[in-house]
Amino acid sequence: MTMEELLGIIGVMMMTGYRTTHNKKHLWSAKDDVSSVWAQELMPRNRFLELLQNLHLADNSNISKDRYYKVRPYFQHLNAGFKTAALTRNLSVDETMVPYYGRHSTKQFIRGKPVRYGYKLWCLAASTGYLYHAEPYCGADTQLADTGLGKGADVVLGLLNKCAVPPGHAIFFDNLFTSLELLDVLSDMGLGGCGTVRENRLGGAPFSGKKVLEKKQRGTMEWLSDGDNLVVRWNDNRVVTVATNCEPLEPLVTASRYVKKQGGRIAVQMPRPLHAYNTHMGGVDLFDQCVALYRSTIRSKKWWWPLFQWGVDAARTNTWLLSQRHAKGPQLPFLRELTYVLIKKNTVPRPPASFSGRHQAPEDLRYDGLHHWPAELKTRFHRCKVCNSRTNMSCEKCAVPLHPKCMKVYHTP
Repeated sequence: MTMEELLGIIGVMMMTGYRTTHNKKHLWSAKDDVSSVWAQELMPRNRFLELLQNLHLADNSNISKDRYYKVRPYFQHLNAGFKTAALTRNLSVDETMVPYYGRHSTKQFIRGKPVRYGYKLWCLAASTGYLYHAEPYCGADTQLADTGLGKGADVVLGLLNKCAVPPGHAIFFDNLFTSLELLDVLSDMGLGGCGTVRENRLGGAPFSGKKVLEKKQRGTMEWLSDGDNLVVRWNDNRVVTVATNCEPLEPLVTASRYVKKQGGRIAVQMPRPLHAYNTHMGGVDLFDQCVALYRSTIRSKKWWWPLFQWGVDAARTNTWLLSQRHAKGPQLPFLRELTYVLIKKNTVPRPPASFSGRHQAPEDLRYDGLHHWPAELKTRFHRCKVCNSRTNMSCEKCAVPLHPKCMKVYHTP
């Protein structure tokens, strides 16, 4: 395989994100409604399938106990490239799912997610959606250090260590990760933290019960602080609790909410930590949305193929997000231009097919104008000498494969 062929394959993968096909072989079909001229000009179909069959991301002679050994070098390469962009101040930590419906020991099921079955990745992203690091979750083989503070703190601190986040940044996470112990560690590192917190991680804080607070007026809040950490409980559609070490309670932010009984919208005072959480938490979800919008659709039976394909889509999404800093525009035109460059710049011109050898009749026999009749071939299909399509007919006298409609063209000087 050459580098040009590999880039061409990646270009075809990206093309299937906005030009979906249920079978990759259809791109080389003779039918105009499913075929792709770009793919056909890039390389022959059999060469494309051969390269996919023999494509590997790691040396199989160096098998280790790591269940992700086949894709570990691939993720290291991706993460190194993602980190070339400067870190923004506000970062978010969350999980993402790579769709996979086959069998593998690390496949996860998460109820309520847009993608319920697949591989789970721990991700650190900017609030704008740019992805800095993705760490595959594979149980004991997950390459994140054990901090002794629980799985949530291990993920947050492990991703911050992988990205070498300096002091002065703010990290946002949901209730899967948040704990008061994690906020204390972030404070010692000079980092801010903010996230929703579960009831059993409040350390016995004397808040009113959720059912009691739900009966009060919308916008009612309770808060506690020990000087370093602030915990706020606020009544909206539901009661939500947020813990932070970097956001003050005030100034309050005015939020607009619809009230069915009043038939209109009302203004509600929102604590500043909740406003900051709503503003900066959705970075990983925004990245997922951009990836899913034009997800590559080439299928394979290899267990690691969805991860490889996700990496291509992740690199494409990050590239588009970086371009938004200089020129705003939708993702589809950018993706089409990128696909065009990858395919057209790596297409190797092939010499036209020559039919001068096999099944060639001498000119004195071909143009004598006598007794050239169509006859059915006794063997398998052959290629017509005129249109190069499959045919089971031939010239009885010349023994050359021809369609009946191509007989006159072939025998005319």
